Amino acid sequence: MHRLDKDTSGVLIIAKCDKAHINISEQIKNRKVRKIYIALVRGEISENEATINMPIGRDKKDRKKMAVTKDRKRSGNSF
Repeated sequence: MHRLDKDTSGVLIIAKCDKAHINISEQIKNRKVRKIYIALVRGEISENEATINMPIGRDKKDRKKMAVTKDRKRSGNSF
């Protein structure tokens, strides 16, 4: 079992056997896993695709949420 994004709500990958677990672990270790994030937005958005390039981290008011922060890593993820 592996959690893709341990600092967020994230998604779990669960292997059905040891061979699959080893294979998945190697792919994650070698950064061969591609993560795609989908955002739900409210209102009308003119673009079908965009890049979020802001520093993200835990929300200071609600630790269960993520937010744009000045003291965290840059996201650089597309949606």
